[in-house]
Amino acid sequence: MKAWQDGFLSIVFYNDLHQTKVMAIRRDTSRRTLEVFPELKRLNLVDNQCEFSTQWLNKSRRYYSMIRSSDHEPSVDALGRLAANLKQKYDTCKQSKFGELRLKAEWIYPLTTKVWTAFYKKALERHFI
Repeated sequence: MKAWQDGFLSIVFYNDLHQTKVMAIRRDTSRRTLEVFPELKRLNLVDNQCEFSTQWLNKSRRYYSMIRSSDHEPSVDALGRLAANLKQKYDTCKQSKFGELRLKAEWIYPLTTKVWTAFYKKALERHFI
């Protein structure tokens, strides 16, 4: 068994190629979710981790801090709710009459696609889809 780590991606090499691929997706999925919070904070769409947990992930106040500190992966449910909430905010900002909000929509869109992709990968991994 060999391990390789690079920022957002960790791969553990086993004899089974399928297992290697799954481990890479898991690590990548977790990191993508963790990078959404700072982006939303930068866009002034969230103030703190508790707000992110409750309003964006639809989870308990300490959910985000728990997955961060324990290096757990976000649940499929949390990823799905985050993706849906990002899509809703994107649609709202895109339809706004104010240029500043339309600009935010352009910044939200890449986050939305990343989270939807992570959600689908994790759901496929768990055989939900």
